Amino acid sequence: MWNKRDEFFPQVIVFCPEVERQIKTIDKTVFSRAISTLRDIELKQKKITSFDWSPESQSVGQNPKLKQHRMFTIDGKQEFIENHIKNLPSGYRIYFLERGNKIHIGYIGKHLPLKQYKQY
Repeated sequence: MWNKRDEFFPQVIVFCPEVERQIKTIDKTVFSRAISTLRDIELKQKKITSFDWSPESQSVGQNPKLKQHRMFTIDGKQEFIENHIKNLPSGYRIYFLERGNKIHIGYIGKHLPLKQYKQY
């Protein structure tokens, strides 16, 4: 999929380079659901806001260690991406940033660390 991403997602969805590594280890069921979700957005069958999503809490955004887990590369620069789709199986997430008519995907994977989980 990675080598054909521009063919499958030519207009709306843009993958941050970190996603290449993430999708190599992701569960097939989760991967299929994530790609299906993103294709629906790419084909304008659904909006990103049609899915169960939210931004991170203030406690995550204000904690440098937790915030670092949500920094992804967009146009060669590290940016904080806090919005995430939550409707994937097993607590997996898709982190995204809307910018203009593009949606940058920074992360597809397991739930990122939170303060209460002490995963960092």
